[in-house]
Amino acid sequence: MYAPVPATAEIRARRERLGMVPPRKPIPLHLVRAVPPPPPPKPVEPPFMARLRKLFPVAIKEVIEKPRLEAIRSIKAEVAHKYGLTVADITGPSRKAKPVAARQELCYRLRHETPMNWHAIGRAVGGRDHATVIYSVNKHAMRLKAGAA
Repeated sequence: MYAPVPATAEIRARRERLGMVPPRKPIPLHLVRAVPPPPPPKPVEPPFMARLRKLFPVAIKEVIEKPRLEAIRSIKAEVAHKYGLTVADITGPSRKAKPVAARQELCYRLRHETPMNWHAIGRAVGGRDHATVIYSVNKHAMRLKAGAA
């Protein structure tokens, strides 16, 4: 028998296209070096806000950030007092009726009394998903409409 002539890359590629040679097997995934995902993009701040932060770093915290945190704390305390619970009970994982109703009212009040978005409210109410916050706000609004709250 004759020894096979080694095919060059061009001849092999042509044979693969014509279906004369089975295509090469893909490299197994465990042998491919994993590339880490790119870091998430940093939130973009409006240019005027960046300039204000640079000019007045203390004033920004006192005027914008501190009142927002105080408003969140005071709303949490009011709702907790109304339901006879602690803030930890409201923001905790409990699914009992009383903490859930308090949590729903808290979401409703944070949405309507602060400029927070759904994600921020979810973080403030114990790391909840934005969809849970939307459901809670709608549920409490229905309860208010029915006169039960």
